Amino acid sequence: MLQRIQSVYLFLSATIVSLALFIKIWSAATNESVVLDAFSANVTSGGTLTTKNVGYIGGVLVLSVVLNFYTIFQYNHRKRQVLWTNLNNVLLCLVMGLYYWEISVLKQALTGAYSDNWGFGFFVPLIGLLLNILAIRAIKKDEALIQSVDRIR
Repeated sequence: MLQRIQSVYLFLSATIVSLALFIKIWSAATNESVVLDAFSANVTSGGTLTTKNVGYIGGVLVLSVVLNFYTIFQYNHRKRQVLWTNLNNVLLCLVMGLYYWEISVLKQALTGAYSDNWGFGFFVPLIGLLLNILAIRAIKKDEALIQSVDRIR
């Protein structure tokens, strides 16, 4: 049923992860300025703007959001719901790895001392991962409750 707590967790996870599509992930400032978001990395050096396409990060985030919404409507198949949520956890871990990799590549391009700012978008996959873990726990509790009722019959 859609009113179960796991559906709320999955919906919150999808909503929060979708925020990462629109907010800054990371930025650094020196004589150059670098801003990383879900679809591009913008490097401004000497008044010249260079844009690097990192759309694969946004693509994985969109896939994660779609998978979360698909999982919500699999409420009749709790084992499949756990499977899809675990797959979503793998996708969110992949996003965090892509973040780290892309930031390390951008840091190598910077010259001199810089100050970096971690945007809220960097921490969004962690929050989504936590909400997915809570959803899995709730799904398993639901399954245990249904199995205990089946034993009574």
